[in-house]
Amino acid sequence: MVKLIVENKMIECKLVIRDKDGTLTDQDLSLLELAKARRNSVQKLVGERTTEFWEKTVGVDLKKEKIDHDGPLAIAPRREELLIAAAAFYLNCFPWSQARQLAQRAYDEADSSMKPPYGMVLLKGVRETLKQLKRHGLSSQLRRLILIGAQKKPSKP
Repeated sequence: MVKLIVENKMIECKLVIRDKDGTLTDQDLSLLELAKARRNSVQKLVGERTTEFWEKTVGVDLKKEKIDHDGPLAIAPRREELLIAAAAFYLNCFPWSQARQLAQRAYDEADSSMKPPYGMVLLKGVRETLKQLKRHGLSSQLRRLILIGAQKKPSKP
């Protein structure tokens, strides 16, 4: 069994699970890449005025490269963010059925256009830590670093 030290506490564990919630990667860079891809697709389909309104409704300001960490882009599941995008289109004079179709198309095109590593950059020391865990026989198959026994509030439902 491997022993990990977290906040001066020793934890014996057999499993490491990881995620992109800011534990291992710079979440801001990932969210900015996602927002840029979606903005480009949205703008092609609905124009600049509606795209600017979309940015406000999902919680991004790409001119300032700011993400609202409590906003829909950062924490809402994709299906909920799609409805928010559709509402932004609807409020900018698109019929509801068309707004939903456009939102779906924009998000599908944007998401499929993104290529690995999706804007993800490992935080300092993560690569070395993962190598050490692997050398000691720990598996890190999933995306969320949860050290069994450590408490961490999840950032996304």
